[in-house]
Amino acid sequence: MPGAVLMSAGVDARSVRAAIARAMAPRRRRMGMVMNARRRDAGAAREGRAWRRARVDARWTRDGVRRTRMPGRARAVRGVEGGSGAGDGVDAAELWRRAAKIPMYSVAWIPIACAASLVFCQYGKVDVKHLGALALGATAVVAWLNLSNDAFDATTNVDARKPESVVALLGGNASIVHAMAVVALVSGCGLLWGAARGASGVAWKALAAAIAMGYAYQGPPFRLSYKGLGEPICFLAFGPLATTAFYLMMSSRVAAATSAVPAIVWSCGVLIGLTTAFILFTSHFHQEEGDRAAGKLSPVVRMGLPGALLVADNLIGAHYATVATLAAAGWLPYTAVFGLIITYPLARHIVDQAQSTADAGAISDLFFTKYLAVRFHVIHGLALALGVCAQRAYLNPNLFFPA
Repeated sequence: MPGAVLMSAGVDARSVRAAIARAMAPRRRRMGMVMNARRRDAGAAREGRAWRRARVDARWTRDGVRRTRMPGRARAVRGVEGGSGAGDGVDAAELWRRAAKIPMYSVAWIPIACAASLVFCQYGKVDVKHLGALALGATAVVAWLNLSNDAFDATTNVDARKPESVVALLGGNASIVHAMAVVALVSGCGLLWGAARGASGVAWKALAAAIAMGYAYQGPPFRLSYKGLGEPICFLAFGPLATTAFYLMMSSRVAAATSAVPAIVWSCGVLIGLTTAFILFTSHFHQEEGDRAAGKLSPVVRMGLPGALLVADNLIGAHYATVATLAAAGWLPYTAVFGLIITYPLARHIVDQAQSTADAGAISDLFFTKYLAVRFHVIHGLALALGVCAQRAYLNPNLFFPA
Protein backbone atom coordinates (compact mmCIF):
# COMPACT_ATOMS: atom_id res chain seq x y z
CA MET A 1 0.00 0.00 0.00
CA PRO A 2 2.71 2.59 0.80
CA GLY A 3 4.51 1.62 -2.46
CA ALA A 4 1.33 2.21 -4.47
CA VAL A 5 0.91 5.62 -2.87
CA LEU A 6 4.51 6.55 -3.72
CA MET A 7 4.13 5.37 -7.33
CA SER A 8 0.91 7.38 -7.70
CA ALA A 9 2.78 10.40 -6.48
CA GLY A 10 5.50 9.82 -9.10
CA VAL A 11 8.14 8.79 -6.59
CA ASP A 12 10.32 5.72 -7.18
CA ALA A 13 10.18 3.42 -4.10
CA ARG A 14 13.67 2.07 -4.79
CA SER A 15 15.16 5.49 -4.71
CA VAL A 16 13.40 6.19 -1.44
CA ARG A 17 14.79 3.01 0.15
CA ALA A 18 18.26 3.88 -1.16
CA ALA A 19 17.99 7.34 0.37
CA ILE A 20 16.90 5.90 3.70
CA ALA A 21 19.80 3.41 3.61
CA ARG A 22 22.28 6.22 2.91
CA ALA A 23 20.85 8.24 5.77
CA MET A 24 21.04 5.27 8.17
CA ALA A 25 24.55 4.23 7.15
CA PRO A 26 26.42 6.49 9.62
CA ARG A 27 24.21 5.29 12.46
CA ARG A 28 24.81 1.66 11.53
CA ARG A 29 28.55 2.24 11.38
CA ARG A 30 28.46 3.83 14.83
CA MET A 31 26.39 0.93 16.19
CA GLY A 32 28.82 -1.54 14.64
CA MET A 33 31.75 0.20 16.25
CA VAL A 34 29.96 0.20 19.62
CA MET A 35 29.19 -3.53 19.38
CA ASN A 36 32.75 -4.31 18.37
CA ALA A 37 34.05 -2.29 21.30
CA ARG A 38 31.72 -4.16 23.64
CA ARG A 39 32.92 -7.49 22.28
CA ARG A 40 36.53 -6.41 22.78
CA ASP A 41 35.77 -5.28 26.34
CA ALA A 42 33.99 -8.55 27.09
CA GLY A 43 36.91 -10.53 25.72
CA ALA A 44 39.37 -8.49 27.73
CA ALA A 45 37.25 -9.02 30.85
CA ARG A 46 37.22 -12.79 30.28
CA GLU A 47 40.97 -12.81 29.80
CA GLY A 48 41.39 -10.74 32.96
CA ARG A 49 39.25 -13.12 35.00
CA ALA A 50 41.15 -16.11 33.65
CA TRP A 51 44.46 -14.40 34.50
CA ARG A 52 43.29 -13.66 38.05
CA ARG A 53 42.07 -17.23 38.53
CA ALA A 54 45.39 -18.57 37.30
CA ARG A 55 47.22 -16.22 39.63
CA VAL A 56 45.11 -17.28 42.63
CA ASP A 57 45.45 -20.96 41.75
CA ALA A 58 49.21 -20.54 41.49
CA ARG A 59 49.27 -18.91 44.90
CA TRP A 60 47.21 -21.71 46.45
CA THR A 61 49.09 -24.51 44.69
CA ARG A 62 52.55 -25.29 45.96
CA ASP A 63 54.66 -28.44 45.52
CA GLY A 64 51.75 -30.37 44.08
CA VAL A 65 49.45 -29.40 46.97
CA ARG A 66 46.27 -27.64 46.13
CA ARG A 67 44.76 -25.57 48.89
CA THR A 68 41.00 -25.41 48.94
CA ARG A 69 39.79 -21.96 49.90
CA MET A 70 36.75 -22.02 52.19
CA PRO A 71 35.13 -19.10 54.06
CA GLY A 72 37.70 -17.86 56.54
CA ARG A 73 39.78 -21.03 56.29
CA ALA A 74 42.45 -22.56 54.01
CA ARG A 75 42.89 -26.29 53.87
CA ALA A 76 45.84 -28.10 52.35
CA VAL A 77 44.25 -30.88 50.33
CA ARG A 78 46.02 -33.32 48.05
CA GLY A 79 43.96 -34.66 45.22
CA VAL A 80 40.75 -32.89 46.17
CA GLU A 81 39.14 -33.83 42.91
CA GLY A 82 39.49 -37.53 43.62
CA GLY A 83 38.62 -37.45 47.33
CA SER A 84 35.33 -38.64 48.73
CA GLY A 85 35.64 -37.85 52.42
CA ALA A 86 36.04 -34.67 54.36
CA GLY A 87 39.62 -35.49 55.18
CA ASP A 88 40.90 -37.29 52.08
CA GLY A 89 44.52 -36.32 51.47
CA VAL A 90 44.69 -33.81 54.34
CA ASP A 91 48.07 -33.60 56.04
CA ALA A 92 48.56 -34.84 59.62
CA ALA A 93 48.87 -31.39 61.19
CA GLU A 94 45.54 -30.37 59.72
CA LEU A 95 43.90 -33.59 60.91
CA TRP A 96 45.11 -32.95 64.46
CA ARG A 97 43.75 -29.40 64.29
CA ARG A 98 40.39 -30.78 63.27
CA ALA A 99 40.53 -33.47 65.96
CA ALA A 100 41.22 -30.83 68.65
CA LYS A 101 37.91 -29.13 67.75
CA ILE A 102 38.97 -25.90 69.45
CA PRO A 103 36.08 -23.85 67.99
CA MET A 104 33.62 -26.35 69.44
CA TYR A 105 34.58 -25.38 72.98
CA SER A 106 32.55 -22.23 72.44
CA VAL A 107 29.49 -24.31 73.36
CA ALA A 108 30.87 -24.23 76.94
CA TRP A 109 32.13 -20.65 76.95
CA ILE A 110 29.07 -18.88 75.54
CA PRO A 111 26.64 -20.06 78.28
CA ILE A 112 29.17 -18.89 80.88
CA ALA A 113 29.58 -15.50 79.17
CA CYS A 114 25.83 -14.99 79.01
CA ALA A 115 25.35 -16.13 82.61
CA ALA A 116 28.03 -13.64 83.68
CA SER A 117 26.25 -10.86 81.79
CA LEU A 118 22.98 -11.76 83.54
CA VAL A 119 24.67 -11.62 86.95
CA PHE A 120 26.23 -8.26 86.06
CA CYS A 121 22.90 -6.92 84.86
CA GLN A 122 21.26 -7.91 88.15
CA TYR A 123 23.97 -7.10 90.69
CA GLY A 124 26.44 -4.87 88.86
CA LYS A 125 29.46 -7.09 89.52
CA VAL A 126 30.92 -10.50 88.71
CA ASP A 127 33.57 -12.62 90.46
CA VAL A 128 36.11 -12.94 87.64
CA LYS A 129 38.19 -15.65 89.35
CA HIS A 130 35.08 -17.73 89.90
CA LEU A 131 34.13 -17.21 86.25
CA GLY A 132 37.56 -18.48 85.17
CA ALA A 133 37.21 -21.61 87.31
CA LEU A 134 33.83 -22.34 85.74
CA ALA A 135 35.27 -21.83 82.27
CA LEU A 136 38.13 -24.29 82.95
CA GLY A 137 35.77 -26.87 84.37
CA ALA A 138 33.30 -26.57 81.52
CA THR A 139 36.12 -26.79 78.97
CA ALA A 140 37.31 -30.04 80.53
CA VAL A 141 33.79 -31.48 80.43
CA VAL A 142 33.43 -30.60 76.74
CA ALA A 143 36.82 -32.24 76.12
CA TRP A 144 35.39 -35.37 77.73
CA LEU A 145 32.37 -35.18 75.43
CA ASN A 146 34.55 -34.83 72.33
CA LEU A 147 36.93 -37.63 73.28
CA SER A 148 34.26 -40.07 74.42
CA ASN A 149 32.24 -39.30 71.31
CA ASP A 150 35.20 -40.30 69.12
CA ALA A 151 35.80 -43.43 71.18
CA PHE A 152 32.18 -44.58 71.10
CA ASP A 153 31.89 -43.82 67.39
CA ALA A 154 34.94 -45.97 66.76
CA THR A 155 33.21 -48.96 68.34
CA THR A 156 30.20 -48.60 66.04
CA ASN A 157 32.38 -47.94 62.98
CA VAL A 158 30.47 -44.73 62.21
CA ASP A 159 33.83 -42.91 62.00
CA ALA A 160 35.32 -45.36 59.51
CA ARG A 161 35.57 -42.53 56.95
CA LYS A 162 36.56 -39.86 59.45
CA PRO A 163 40.36 -39.53 59.44
CA GLU A 164 40.24 -36.58 61.86
CA SER A 165 38.94 -38.85 64.65
CA VAL A 166 41.30 -38.96 67.65
CA VAL A 167 41.00 -42.75 67.66
CA ALA A 168 42.09 -42.95 64.02
CA LEU A 169 45.01 -40.58 64.64
CA LEU A 170 46.18 -42.75 67.54
CA GLY A 171 46.23 -45.87 65.41
CA GLY A 172 42.74 -47.10 66.28
CA ASN A 173 43.39 -47.48 70.03
CA ALA A 174 40.04 -46.53 71.57
CA SER A 175 41.14 -47.50 75.09
CA ILE A 176 43.64 -44.65 75.27
CA VAL A 177 40.97 -42.20 74.13
CA HIS A 178 38.52 -43.52 76.76
CA ALA A 179 41.19 -43.03 79.43
CA MET A 180 41.85 -39.48 78.26
CA ALA A 181 38.11 -38.82 78.34
CA VAL A 182 37.77 -40.07 81.93
CA VAL A 183 40.66 -37.85 83.06
CA ALA A 184 39.01 -34.85 81.42
CA LEU A 185 35.65 -35.65 83.04
CA VAL A 186 37.10 -36.07 86.52
CA SER A 187 39.11 -32.87 86.20
CA GLY A 188 36.13 -30.92 84.92
CA CYS A 189 33.77 -32.18 87.61
CA GLY A 190 36.36 -31.39 90.28
CA LEU A 191 36.74 -27.82 89.09
CA LEU A 192 32.98 -27.35 88.80
CA TRP A 193 32.40 -28.85 92.25
CA GLY A 194 34.80 -26.36 93.78
CA ALA A 195 33.21 -23.50 91.88
CA ALA A 196 29.70 -24.56 92.92
CA ARG A 197 30.28 -24.34 96.66
CA GLY A 198 27.72 -22.08 98.27
CA ALA A 199 25.28 -22.25 95.35
CA SER A 200 21.78 -23.68 95.62
CA GLY A 201 21.12 -27.34 94.95
CA VAL A 202 19.25 -26.42 91.78
CA ALA A 203 22.54 -25.36 90.18
CA TRP A 204 24.21 -28.71 90.70
CA LYS A 205 21.11 -30.64 89.66
CA ALA A 206 20.91 -28.68 86.40
CA LEU A 207 24.61 -29.17 85.71
CA ALA A 208 24.47 -32.88 86.57
CA ALA A 209 21.50 -33.30 84.25
CA ALA A 210 23.40 -31.59 81.44
CA ILE A 211 26.43 -33.89 81.92
CA ALA A 212 24.20 -36.97 82.09
CA MET A 213 22.52 -35.95 78.84
CA GLY A 214 25.97 -35.59 77.30
CA TYR A 215 26.67 -39.23 78.11
CA ALA A 216 23.26 -40.39 76.90
CA TYR A 217 23.94 -38.61 73.62
CA GLN A 218 26.56 -41.16 72.59
CA GLY A 219 27.25 -43.63 75.38
CA PRO A 220 25.80 -47.13 75.61
CA PRO A 221 23.14 -48.33 76.12
CA PHE A 222 21.37 -45.09 75.21
CA ARG A 223 23.15 -43.79 72.08
CA LEU A 224 20.35 -41.24 71.58
CA SER A 225 22.24 -39.53 68.76
CA TYR A 226 21.72 -42.69 66.70
CA LYS A 227 17.98 -42.20 67.11
CA GLY A 228 18.10 -38.63 65.80
CA LEU A 229 17.79 -37.03 69.26
CA GLY A 230 21.16 -35.29 69.29
CA GLU A 231 19.78 -31.83 68.55
CA PRO A 232 17.19 -31.81 71.40
CA ILE A 233 19.88 -33.03 73.80
CA CYS A 234 22.29 -30.28 72.75
CA PHE A 235 19.54 -27.70 73.06
CA LEU A 236 18.68 -28.66 76.64
CA ALA A 237 22.18 -29.45 77.92
CA PHE A 238 24.02 -26.40 76.55
CA GLY A 239 21.04 -24.05 76.61
CA PRO A 240 18.58 -23.77 79.51
CA LEU A 241 20.34 -26.24 81.84
CA ALA A 242 23.90 -24.92 81.49
CA THR A 243 22.91 -21.25 81.45
CA THR A 244 20.71 -21.67 84.53
CA ALA A 245 23.39 -23.61 86.44
CA PHE A 246 26.14 -21.09 85.68
CA TYR A 247 23.85 -18.16 86.53
CA LEU A 248 22.98 -19.62 89.94
CA MET A 249 26.62 -20.47 90.68
CA MET A 250 27.94 -17.02 89.78
CA SER A 251 25.12 -15.13 91.49
CA SER A 252 25.85 -16.99 94.76
CA ARG A 253 29.33 -15.40 94.81
CA VAL A 254 28.05 -11.82 94.75
CA ALA A 255 24.76 -12.21 96.65
CA ALA A 256 22.85 -14.66 98.82
CA ALA A 257 22.33 -18.06 97.24
CA THR A 258 18.96 -18.46 95.61
CA SER A 259 17.12 -21.01 93.51
CA ALA A 260 14.89 -18.45 91.79
CA VAL A 261 15.48 -18.23 88.05
CA PRO A 262 14.08 -15.10 86.32
CA ALA A 263 12.46 -15.42 82.91
CA ILE A 264 15.31 -13.53 81.24
CA VAL A 265 17.69 -16.36 82.24
CA TRP A 266 15.46 -18.96 80.63
CA SER A 267 15.11 -16.79 77.52
CA CYS A 268 18.87 -16.47 77.09
CA GLY A 269 19.24 -20.19 77.70
CA VAL A 270 16.71 -20.98 74.98
CA LEU A 271 18.49 -18.81 72.41
CA ILE A 272 21.91 -20.27 73.28
CA GLY A 273 20.51 -23.78 73.08
CA LEU A 274 19.05 -23.12 69.64
CA THR A 275 22.34 -21.91 68.16
CA THR A 276 24.20 -24.82 69.79
CA ALA A 277 21.80 -27.38 68.34
CA PHE A 278 22.18 -25.69 64.95
CA ILE A 279 25.93 -26.42 65.04
CA LEU A 280 25.20 -30.12 65.45
CA PHE A 281 22.52 -30.00 62.76
CA THR A 282 24.91 -28.53 60.18
CA SER A 283 27.68 -30.99 61.11
CA HIS A 284 25.62 -33.81 59.58
CA PHE A 285 25.46 -32.32 56.08
CA HIS A 286 28.56 -34.07 54.74
CA GLN A 287 28.01 -37.34 56.63
CA GLU A 288 24.83 -38.70 55.06
CA GLU A 289 26.52 -41.68 53.43
CA GLY A 290 28.54 -42.67 56.51
CA ASP A 291 25.64 -42.21 58.93
CA ARG A 292 23.32 -44.24 56.73
CA ALA A 293 25.84 -47.07 56.46
CA ALA A 294 26.27 -47.16 60.27
CA GLY A 295 22.51 -47.08 60.92
CA LYS A 296 22.63 -43.62 62.50
CA LEU A 297 19.31 -41.84 62.00
CA SER A 298 20.68 -38.32 61.88
CA PRO A 299 18.48 -35.56 60.42
CA VAL A 300 20.27 -35.67 57.07
CA VAL A 301 19.61 -39.44 56.86
CA ARG A 302 15.94 -39.01 57.72
CA MET A 303 15.30 -36.07 55.39
CA GLY A 304 18.07 -36.31 52.82
CA LEU A 305 20.46 -33.44 52.16
CA PRO A 306 17.95 -31.28 50.20
CA GLY A 307 15.39 -31.65 52.97
CA ALA A 308 17.95 -30.88 55.67
CA LEU A 309 19.02 -27.71 53.85
CA LEU A 310 15.39 -26.63 53.58
CA VAL A 311 14.86 -27.23 57.29
CA ALA A 312 18.02 -25.25 58.09
CA ASP A 313 16.63 -22.36 56.06
CA ASN A 314 13.38 -22.47 58.02
CA LEU A 315 15.21 -22.77 61.34
CA ILE A 316 16.93 -19.44 60.73
CA GLY A 317 13.59 -17.70 60.32
CA ALA A 318 12.14 -19.52 63.35
CA HIS A 319 15.09 -18.46 65.50
CA TYR A 320 14.60 -14.75 64.89
CA ALA A 321 10.84 -15.15 65.29
CA THR A 322 11.63 -16.60 68.73
CA VAL A 323 13.79 -13.56 69.52
CA ALA A 324 10.91 -11.24 68.60
CA THR A 325 8.44 -13.30 70.66
CA LEU A 326 10.61 -13.27 73.79
CA ALA A 327 11.13 -9.52 73.48
CA ALA A 328 7.41 -8.89 72.98
CA ALA A 329 6.64 -10.98 76.07
CA GLY A 330 8.99 -8.82 78.14
CA TRP A 331 11.48 -11.64 78.78
CA LEU A 332 14.34 -10.27 76.70
CA PRO A 333 15.77 -6.71 76.72
CA TYR A 334 15.43 -4.71 73.53
CA THR A 335 19.10 -3.83 73.89
CA ALA A 336 19.82 -7.54 73.35
CA VAL A 337 17.41 -7.71 70.43
CA PHE A 338 19.22 -4.89 68.64
CA GLY A 339 22.50 -6.79 69.02
CA LEU A 340 20.98 -10.03 67.76
CA ILE A 341 19.55 -8.41 64.65
CA ILE A 342 23.04 -7.76 63.29
CA THR A 343 23.79 -11.49 63.40
CA TYR A 344 21.11 -12.34 60.84
CA PRO A 345 23.43 -12.00 57.79
CA LEU A 346 25.80 -14.52 59.39
CA ALA A 347 22.96 -16.99 59.85
CA ARG A 348 21.73 -16.39 56.32
CA HIS A 349 25.24 -16.98 54.96
CA ILE A 350 25.41 -20.46 56.53
CA VAL A 351 22.44 -21.74 54.55
CA ASP A 352 23.39 -19.94 51.34
CA GLN A 353 26.94 -21.28 51.47
CA ALA A 354 25.77 -24.83 52.21
CA GLN A 355 23.22 -24.70 49.39
CA SER A 356 25.72 -23.42 46.83
CA THR A 357 28.27 -26.05 47.92
CA ALA A 358 25.69 -28.81 47.62
CA ASP A 359 24.56 -27.52 44.21
CA ALA A 360 28.18 -27.67 43.05
CA GLY A 361 28.34 -31.32 44.10
CA ALA A 362 31.19 -30.70 46.58
CA ILE A 363 29.58 -32.71 49.38
CA SER A 364 32.86 -33.21 51.25
CA ASP A 365 33.30 -29.42 51.47
CA LEU A 366 30.09 -29.25 53.54
CA PHE A 367 32.40 -30.33 56.38
CA PHE A 368 33.22 -26.65 56.89
CA THR A 369 29.58 -25.58 57.26
CA LYS A 370 29.69 -26.34 60.97
CA TYR A 371 32.51 -23.81 61.40
CA LEU A 372 30.26 -21.14 59.92
CA ALA A 373 27.63 -22.23 62.44
CA VAL A 374 30.20 -21.96 65.26
CA ARG A 375 31.08 -18.43 64.14
CA PHE A 376 27.40 -17.52 64.19
CA HIS A 377 26.99 -19.13 67.63
CA VAL A 378 29.90 -17.16 69.10
CA ILE A 379 28.95 -13.77 67.67
CA HIS A 380 25.27 -14.35 68.48
CA GLY A 381 26.16 -15.26 72.08
CA LEU A 382 28.48 -12.28 72.54
CA ALA A 383 25.87 -9.93 71.08
CA LEU A 384 23.31 -11.37 73.49
CA ALA A 385 25.66 -10.95 76.47
CA LEU A 386 26.58 -7.38 75.54
CA GLY A 387 22.93 -6.52 75.02
CA VAL A 388 22.07 -7.79 78.51
CA CYS A 389 24.92 -5.74 80.00
CA ALA A 390 23.68 -2.68 78.10
CA GLN A 391 20.33 -3.03 79.86
CA ARG A 392 22.02 -2.20 83.15
CA ALA A 393 24.33 0.45 81.70
CA TYR A 394 21.66 2.47 79.88
CA LEU A 395 18.23 1.32 81.06
CA ASN A 396 16.55 -0.20 84.12
CA PRO A 397 17.63 -3.78 85.03
CA ASN A 398 14.83 -4.11 87.58
CA LEU A 399 12.43 -4.69 84.69
CA PHE A 400 13.84 -8.22 84.36
CA PHE A 401 15.07 -8.94 87.89
CA PRO A 402 12.37 -8.40 90.49
CA ALA A 403 13.65 -7.18 93.83
